[in-house]
Amino acid sequence: MRLLLTAAALPPVIGALADPTQAASRGPRPATAPPLPADALRRVDKPNLTVTPITTLTGPRHRVTFSDAVWDGGRTVVRDLEVAVGGAWVPVTTEAGRFDEQWVVFTGATEGDSLYIYDALETHWVAFDSCTQVGERTVELHAAAEGVFDLVLRWSLDGDNPELQYTLEALRDDDFLVGYQSFDVTDLAGVDEVLCGALQHARVVQNDYAPKSAWEMFAPMALTQRTLGAQIATLGVYIPAEVLAFEHERALGADRQPFGLSLRNDSLDVVPSAYAPQVGRRTPMAAGDKRGYALGVCALPIALYDAYTDLARGEYAYSSYRHNVYDTSLTDAIHNMVDLLGNGPDADDSVEFVPSYSGWWSRAKGFIDVENDDAVRTAVAGVLLSAHYLTTPVGAQAGTDLYTRRARDMIEYHLSRTGTGFTPIKGSEVYGDVNLYRLGGIPFDAVTLNSIDQLTRRQNGGVHARGLELALANKQGGHRSPFAVALAAHELTGDPSWLRQARLIAEAYVRDDIETPYTTNNGESSFGYGYSRYWSDLVLLYELTGEDVFLTGAHREAQRFVTQTQVRPVPGGSVTVGQGPTVLQQYDWAPSALPDYPATEATPEEVPAWTVSTNGLTFEQLSTLKVGDSTTPNPGGGFVLNPCWAGSLLRLAHYTGDELLGDIAENLVVGRFGNYPGYYSRQHQAVPMRPDFPLTGPVGVSGVYFHHAPGQLALALDYLFSEHFVRSNGAVDYPRAFEANFVYFKFSTYGHRPGTFYGEDGVWPYFPKGLVEVDNPLVNWLAGVGNDSLYLSLTNSSAQTQTVRIDAANALTGLGPSGGRRNAVEIVTPDGARRSRTAVAGQVVVQVPPKGIASVVIRGVTIAAPWQIEPGGADRGLTSHHGEDTDPNSDFGLTRGTLLVRPDSAGYDAYVYIDTEEAATLRYRIGDGPSQDTPPKTYPNEWTIGVDDLAATFNYQVVTASVTTDEVTLHLPPAVAGIAPGAVGGEIGGPTSATAGDAVDLTVTVHNGTDAALTGLVVTPAVPDGWTLTPVDAPTGVPAGGTASATYTLTVPGGATLGAHPLTAVAAWTGGTADLEPAQLTVRDARAVLSLRVEPEVLGAPGETASFTATIANAGAAPATGLLVLAGQTGWQITDRQLDVTVAPGEVRTHTWDVVSPTTATFGSSYQFRVRWDTVHTAIAQARIRDAGIVIHNELLAPAYTETGEWLRSSLTGWNGIRSRYSAPEAVGGTATWTPNLPEAGTYEVAVWYPSNAETTDSAAYVITHAGGTDELVISQRSAPNNWRPLGTYEFAAGTAGNVTLEVRTNAFHRTSAVRFLPIEA
Repeated sequence: MRLLLTAAALPPVIGALADPTQAASRGPRPATAPPLPADALRRVDKPNLTVTPITTLTGPRHRVTFSDAVWDGGRTVVRDLEVAVGGAWVPVTTEAGRFDEQWVVFTGATEGDSLYIYDALETHWVAFDSCTQVGERTVELHAAAEGVFDLVLRWSLDGDNPELQYTLEALRDDDFLVGYQSFDVTDLAGVDEVLCGALQHARVVQNDYAPKSAWEMFAPMALTQRTLGAQIATLGVYIPAEVLAFEHERALGADRQPFGLSLRNDSLDVVPSAYAPQVGRRTPMAAGDKRGYALGVCALPIALYDAYTDLARGEYAYSSYRHNVYDTSLTDAIHNMVDLLGNGPDADDSVEFVPSYSGWWSRAKGFIDVENDDAVRTAVAGVLLSAHYLTTPVGAQAGTDLYTRRARDMIEYHLSRTGTGFTPIKGSEVYGDVNLYRLGGIPFDAVTLNSIDQLTRRQNGGVHARGLELALANKQGGHRSPFAVALAAHELTGDPSWLRQARLIAEAYVRDDIETPYTTNNGESSFGYGYSRYWSDLVLLYELTGEDVFLTGAHREAQRFVTQTQVRPVPGGSVTVGQGPTVLQQYDWAPSALPDYPATEATPEEVPAWTVSTNGLTFEQLSTLKVGDSTTPNPGGGFVLNPCWAGSLLRLAHYTGDELLGDIAENLVVGRFGNYPGYYSRQHQAVPMRPDFPLTGPVGVSGVYFHHAPGQLALALDYLFSEHFVRSNGAVDYPRAFEANFVYFKFSTYGHRPGTFYGEDGVWPYFPKGLVEVDNPLVNWLAGVGNDSLYLSLTNSSAQTQTVRIDAANALTGLGPSGGRRNAVEIVTPDGARRSRTAVAGQVVVQVPPKGIASVVIRGVTIAAPWQIEPGGADRGLTSHHGEDTDPNSDFGLTRGTLLVRPDSAGYDAYVYIDTEEAATLRYRIGDGPSQDTPPKTYPNEWTIGVDDLAATFNYQVVTASVTTDEVTLHLPPAVAGIAPGAVGGEIGGPTSATAGDAVDLTVTVHNGTDAALTGLVVTPAVPDGWTLTPVDAPTGVPAGGTASATYTLTVPGGATLGAHPLTAVAAWTGGTADLEPAQLTVRDARAVLSLRVEPEVLGAPGETASFTATIANAGAAPATGLLVLAGQTGWQITDRQLDVTVAPGEVRTHTWDVVSPTTATFGSSYQFRVRWDTVHTAIAQARIRDAGIVIHNELLAPAYTETGEWLRSSLTGWNGIRSRYSAPEAVGGTATWTPNLPEAGTYEVAVWYPSNAETTDSAAYVITHAGGTDELVISQRSAPNNWRPLGTYEFAAGTAGNVTLEVRTNAFHRTSAVRFLPIEA
């Protein structure tokens, strides 16, 4: 088949007929090519049509009958296609649809990067003039256009799928492009599922025929799943592996794309279609040139994902092809990233930023954001604490551990900053926001704070309190599933009602958003993670509940999601990378925030081709992948190297037995990096994989984003732990804490609790650098300690058995080489069987099977890191944190203090801040010690004070020129700090929230710090009036130095008031009493609005009716009532807008309103509706009126759309999801003109469509040229964006005399997308 691409000659026929007389034919090619049809065959009248069979080909899975179709004035060859199902042949095409299959040849050049080829190019609709059987399973068809082209097409059934191989000969100098519309046409209602690029899956079919280029066709196939009678079938086209050159399609740019695929034809029928090449530099041909290509036909009697799997495995040989590179295991890469993140700065950075390889800025408590000067940005919360637990060596010098240097500051960031970005310098912008220097907010939501709370072992009451506050306020961070906050709140509070709510929402989500395929998607400028539904959150819910509905939903949606990862054949042999023009695009501050990297250019290097293959990579968003063309210097963006969700995908593959998902997860991670590799893959480059890359550069090859490096570490850790969990079939299982930050930075963290190792409990994951030496870098290793043993699991990244020598003789293990010490060793096979061995001087040799696991237990090794402790209780009280507003007359003045327990519980750090621009001082004292004032410091006003005694109190005041706060006393509860000698105390434990009617478990614990047992113990809790407290277990004493717990069932009345309710308790014993630490239980609202849906989403015309359906739920234990209200747009008629509803406990209810749109509604516009349940619980939906009239947009070619001056492609999505454009910075004088070809004279409403942001012009001058002259209208493009905005009604002549021009008269960005000309009836 390579002959087809290089020599452009059809290859010899495989299995040609031994007896040529058996060949069927419609006759020889005519000497003179008959004229081609003037239009697509499906639209051509065919009087006196006759169809006569010529021949039938039978392949392994398909049968095709070719027939001669003749009518008055025309003829062609048609085909009927059948697939094998259970020993029978089932047709997948129809007689009525024979002429829907259509080949077309385009000639002519295009300007710019428009893909609207049917509008821009000359179309030559193909009818075949001959059909000859040239092999047992091959026919050859011919068509020609006199003086233009000659086309030879072969249908071959030699493989598993039909393959269409063609050669086009140019008969004149011109640009040539070949298109193929493959099957019977249908509409959206005729498909059950689709796939064509990143945005078109589920049932999303864009209303657009423009073919999607190779660089966004991650799976090079356009497929539709249809129901044909009683048979499911997946029908479509794909690009065969043998014609896919080894190219980095992102590096090709927009104008060198080898192919395009679409789900619609020129009349917008739904039909998979293919085009090769795409418009651009590949289309020109000289007379006599020949170009060959091939297309595959997918016609399989299976569901779409199964067909996708069939093609991935069979056609493209998709497998877990990667292994570790550059002598660096994934474990080594983790150690390298930990070292990197702890790097520098080498000078005081308490004021000015000091460049370092980590990009850390202590003043701002974060890693710098290279896209925003003087700013940091966070992509993680707790992963550095996780890394501290896992990799800090025992005995590390005080102050050098990762917690003290980085992790604590990151936690404090998440308790004080108002956004993911922060600058300590007032006046500096962070993505246009000048207020992100303020303190007092939370960057994300309860989901993020719950992960911190888990990692800190529930020891920090301030973290819990802020998380609960956010959950009750229903604050939801970006890119969250609708049940994410409820699930996190359940884990945070221990309140079962939150889990009930999460279940109810998730069940509806699976039913309505996944099992019912969605039909709309986000725009190209949104993150690709959001192009699918939130499958990874469902994996988490399944892991917590074990309920199959969530696993099934996660699996179904992940099947769609993974089609956004690259599927390409992987070549053998070697390639040279780093030569030729190298893309070097690196954001930087002004002046530079980058350290001095030794390398500034990539060095040519010969590497195995597979190492730089894009097969398995994914992307950030389409707008940062599809950047530039062959003339663009150093285009940014590219495929991404940080798929943080890969660990979740690997575990999902394990739970479902879906091996393809597992291979995809592996190819995303394995052999991709030996340290932080930067953000993007833009070309075939190997240097980012090197373990020294972030220390040497050249960083512009992939773009170093310092704040992403901790996320890369999180990805590597989660994948490593998940790999060992999966390969051991769950026998190596360490507890996870799920963390979600922004977009796709979602992963699990580890190290805070012990796990299990092949049935042995109490194993703490722990693998600092140097714990063991593993001499084979193809093997990833993970270690655990406990039970006087060292536990090692080893996973093989390669497809060959690997021999590994483990050397555990070092100071960390205590297994020095002297004396030849012998230790008992157990070799554990994946099924849990054990073989006894002996380690001499700490050395063991094992073999690890291909892509498998081997495990080793070395006995007699005692390693106890001081942070490997199981705390006795949690801090859920009120005494370790405090917040107050010191300036109620302004939005400044918020002051908070929080005690943060150190990982080793040897003390705590008091973190205090005040949101003020005034200089401030912290006045504090520790226990009975003296009062101290902090020295003056640079903004922000925040302080961290170390306290080495958990039981010590911390008193503080904040002093500014205008206020001195009252003194606040903070202390940790006995559950965390223990009890002072000679004292008796205790605390109340249990869920911190509940719903009315709930019965919750309450525990009151008494701590005895005396040397004598307490007898005659009576614990007396006090609860709000009307609440019922039922004793379960009431101890009568407390041993000396011990604890005792009384347990109760607390029933919240059905009519309980929402809000926080105090809980107190007194312990009395013979000879004394003690007031215990107070607590509170917050009664929360159990009602939830799950969704608001509209059917149909797009109305055909103003005046039509839409149905809005609200789904509501009651997660509580008592009936929930309230007023349900649908609020809409003026003029829309809503029947029974509001009603009183009652929902039983644990139930879901729906209500539907019929809403009539006004006849004055605007075509092409969207209208927002909101449903409220008692004004608190809301959901939003939009109804849209279909587009009408004539729409001219900025991807059409001249004369429809023209520009003068300099304009650039924007990342902001325009009309119908296309990319918008904007005027170049400081470029005054340019114009953009939209010129319609109006079918008739008349009155037309002119409306414009544009996106917007903070940098968009507020004075856009539109000049309308119409039959009566010209009118000018100046509008602000910052108002009413992303919808049609009418400019007025004007008279226009027929034809192209009228137009609309946008004139750039100021330096602000002017934005273009589309103009609509809507005829107004007289």
